[in-house]
Amino acid sequence: MAEFTALITGGASEIGQEIIRLIYHSRNYNIIITETLNLIQEARQYAESLKSPEYGFIEVYELDFEQDGSISSFINQIKGRHTINSLIHVAGINIMKDFFEWRLEEWEKVMRINATSSFFLAQEVAQLMIQKQVEGSIVLISSQHGVVANYERVPYCVSKGMIIQLTKALALELAHHRIRVNCVSPTFVLTERNRSKLENSWFQKEALANIPLQKYALPIDVANGVVFLNGETARMVTGHNLMIDGGWTIR
Repeated sequence: MAEFTALITGGASEIGQEIIRLIYHSRNYNIIITETLNLIQEARQYAESLKSPEYGFIEVYELDFEQDGSISSFINQIKGRHTINSLIHVAGINIMKDFFEWRLEEWEKVMRINATSSFFLAQEVAQLMIQKQVEGSIVLISSQHGVVANYERVPYCVSKGMIIQLTKALALELAHHRIRVNCVSPTFVLTERNRSKLENSWFQKEALANIPLQKYALPIDVANGVVFLNGETARMVTGHNLMIDGGWTIR
């Protein structure tokens, strides 16, 4: 049985799946996956495809960050059964529309799923780590749009910027508990779900042209950054925002 356990949210996303695969196979962690009700079956199918007697367990739970009390309810399900060594919070949302078309409920939805969930999930998991005297690691997912702005995504940019500053503040708060907190900030990530959009000639002109390395990130690029920050080789790294942007933000 694996010695360490990682809690990974957003398990049905292609980035989430790549992180799960690397953490499970290369690091031999037990894995707890969360996903919303409409995507949980996809997460379960992926978990089943990975399971092997050579490695630890994989369990999948429903967790909807839009629902009041969902984080506490989920934590109550697992806290008596598992010791969490790592939190990797992948779940997030982006809605694109003109600045003048945004409504309060849409703003609050993006903020709640991206930023508020990061704070309160980290709070709950850090408490479990402290109770079990774990030298823990928390890795959050921000974005290059938390560093530089882009059109038609104001709440997304703001929420991802909040995650970067949250990473620094939590790293300071939790350092004396031996819990490290870091985040990664990818550029546009090429997945099967967004391939048609990112490979569109107009989008390549608008986005790809702004990446000095002239290529989009892949889910494996994000996963490799997460695995590094989560692992022992980054034991002296905390409060850091790792840019995985092909150079977008250096200009």
